[in-house]
Amino acid sequence: DLVESTLSAERLTDSEHGAWITTVNDIRLVLGTRLDVGEEDDHDTIEPDDAAGAAAATYHYLGHLLNELIEVVEFDEPDDPDLAPSPD
Repeated sequence: DLVESTLSAERLTDSEHGAWITTVNDIRLVLGTRLDVGEEDDHDTIEPDDAAGAAAATYHYLGHLLNELIEVVEFDEPDDPDLAPSPD
């Protein structure tokens, strides 16, 4: 699997990065479904004595990881071509 083969990579190619985004998103969606997460739910509150607390914490972590992965793509592809790094 592409994601597994890049677990210790320092840098990712575009296809590897896309695979990470897809995989993290898929896992998060499955976990959200198991937790019955809805759009109206307070995603920032995890009750310590909740039986699903660890799963909810993992769900939140995956959300933050997904956000970071997406921000890297947005940073690498500026909307304004004048902001792109010059090819020295």
